[in-house]
Amino acid sequence: MGEVRAEAQERYLEQLMAGPVLSAEEKDVIRWGNNAKITIPKRFSQSGKHAQTYRAATAIECLVGYLYLTDSDRLHQLMTYIGLGDIRGPLDRALTF
Repeated sequence: MGEVRAEAQERYLEQLMAGPVLSAEEKDVIRWGNNAKITIPKRFSQSGKHAQTYRAATAIECLVGYLYLTDSDRLHQLMTYIGLGDIRGPLDRALTF
């Protein structure tokens, strides 16, 4: 369950941004997610670093949602790249067109 924590999501985003794997369009989606107007939860609002962590988590969630809707194969490629492997479940396989 550690993958759903903002700190873990920030590390995954850093891993994606450090490599040459993201397209310009994917980087734009990340930037949109990072710049989204959000309310920072109290546990993150104590310092700027924590707010940055929450923004990074929001950015990668934005990318995941975008790819889920537009290109699920690409989503699975990126999830494998960051070490989450093939996370497709039975429902995903049943919904593949």
